[in-house]
Amino acid sequence: MDREAGNDPQPPLPPRTTDREARNDPQPPLPPRTTDREARNDLITIKTCPTIDRRRARRGYSGEPRRVERDGSAQLGRRRNARLCPKHVATRHPSAWRPPLGQIRCPLRFAGLAAEFGGPVRAMDHRMLAHIVANTRFGIPAVTAADRARWLWRRLQLRLPDTVCATLMPHHVHLAMDPAAARRDRRRLGCILAAFSRRFGLGQLWQPLPQPTLIQTPDKCRRLIRYLLLNPCRPTRINERPICLVDDPLKWPWSTHRDAVGAVAQPWVRNRRLAAALEVDAAGLDQWLHRYVSSDPHVAVAGTPPPRAAPATTIPAVPLASIALAATAALRLTPDAIRRRGPARRLFVALAIHQGWTDPTVLAQACGVQAPAIRRLARFCPPDWVAAAALCLGDERLLLG
Repeated sequence: MDREAGNDPQPPLPPRTTDREARNDPQPPLPPRTTDREARNDLITIKTCPTIDRRRARRGYSGEPRRVERDGSAQLGRRRNARLCPKHVATRHPSAWRPPLGQIRCPLRFAGLAAEFGGPVRAMDHRMLAHIVANTRFGIPAVTAADRARWLWRRLQLRLPDTVCATLMPHHVHLAMDPAAARRDRRRLGCILAAFSRRFGLGQLWQPLPQPTLIQTPDKCRRLIRYLLLNPCRPTRINERPICLVDDPLKWPWSTHRDAVGAVAQPWVRNRRLAAALEVDAAGLDQWLHRYVSSDPHVAVAGTPPPRAAPATTIPAVPLASIALAATAALRLTPDAIRRRGPARRLFVALAIHQGWTDPTVLAQACGVQAPAIRRLARFCPPDWVAAAALCLGDERLLLG
């Protein structure tokens, strides 16, 4: 029986198939291809320095990269006990939430994180200001030399956009700013002052920066701004001698008083922001502020008259030298700047045409260019620049001489 059973034909073997074919599972579709731009929109990864990563590894971090999510939250490398590092917090502020003063603590390399990744601009708290003063060591008057003050003013204007009022003095710098940005601006100010010392070879010129002083009431904010703008008119000790730098706040070029009255082509402080800090109407801010600031015994008890713009004419009556002074004063530059390519030359040509100088040959000789270039320069000058230069031309106090 076993032999007969052994003679029975065995069933054929099934064809050899893979595991996927045996399960009759369909092949999963390939994921859609995404570009690098789409991947960056879902998750932004901030690369770190290898040295910093090694230090974090020694302190117990897991080595995860810092990430900034699209909803505004931030994640750092975690400790072994799953707690975030208390020293480094880099956050991107949503538009509906505003952190109070002192909540954001981050190193300098993360100070501009929100601006770098397109974070919304925070609204300023108009009910208070932060005041900070930077003093030189031993009262060295090394700030207001023409080239130094111009270099420092330009950097401060670019890096501290939340400033409400500013004044440069020979041995110190005054800044009144938005308190929400005071910590960030204090760090930036320290970097600018250090670069100023290196640029002009002054060594350790500055004292350590103090913490900003918070001014919390509107009347104190007004008195603070009046004090800053009147500082050049009041006696200050330079080389152990009390000296008044100018007798009118309009004559001092390194304060934002000129910006407020409209005598600057590229103003640092806008009137709307200043009016909100002072809680006054922005429409007549220039007249009100000059009267409020200049009504002081060191200037004039009744105040000095506000500046008046020079009217437009068709017959040239003002010499080109005065027009060059006015055009460069509106930009806080020297008169020889019209001989170089830049905004001073464009403004000079536009103001000269505003005052009746229409001969391109004469203007080309004054600027050191050819006559066809004058026609091109006259087209590219904003009207508000011409208005600021006309205000400087109409008032001798605004000329830098």
